[in-house]
Amino acid sequence: MSFDTIEAIIGVITICLMVVTQVMYVTDVIEYRVKPSVLSWFGWALLMGVGMLSQIFESGWEYSQLPIIAATIGCVSIGVTALVLKNYSLNKADWYILAAGLFCLVLYVISNNAWLTTIYSIIADFIIAIPTLIKVYNDPQSEKSNAWYISFVSWTMTLVICFNHNLLYALFPIYLFVFSGGIIVLMNRKQQVLKAQV
Repeated sequence: MSFDTIEAIIGVITICLMVVTQVMYVTDVIEYRVKPSVLSWFGWALLMGVGMLSQIFESGWEYSQLPIIAATIGCVSIGVTALVLKNYSLNKADWYILAAGLFCLVLYVISNNAWLTTIYSIIADFIIAIPTLIKVYNDPQSEKSNAWYISFVSWTMTLVICFNHNLLYALFPIYLFVFSGGIIVLMNRKQQVLKAQV
């Protein structure tokens, strides 16, 4: 079995995991178990979509990009579901954070260098994630979803196929691997403290 075949199989598995993750999270939104930061989810969809397109234009298509496509579609689905059900978090400060993230997106779009655009995209993604990070830090239950665990596994598998290629393809998955892990730590943080006090 060739490495390309192994990559394709891992790519399909990660897409399936990503779809499961997104369906789980949408279900959690529908059942009001989580209250997503709506600007973060729409911002992530925009940034991942633009980032993936720039990589394709610069270096061509790779199987490692399949999870990013699935994640982009999932982010839009989560944002739309939250809006329709009016089950979302939106603070005044979120708009300023979104503006800062979009500024990085503008830098990203006007840059002709795939490395710079990917780095700008990661910075913008992180800035747009700040409302979600603040929310999960202050209220871990607001993001308590098993979808984050599956997302972490999915990005771990994506890294397996990324490292055989140009580092450019690995940058965004590395960031998402760390981000998913960080959300898992934050959403379990206060529960561990409460257990220690009991």
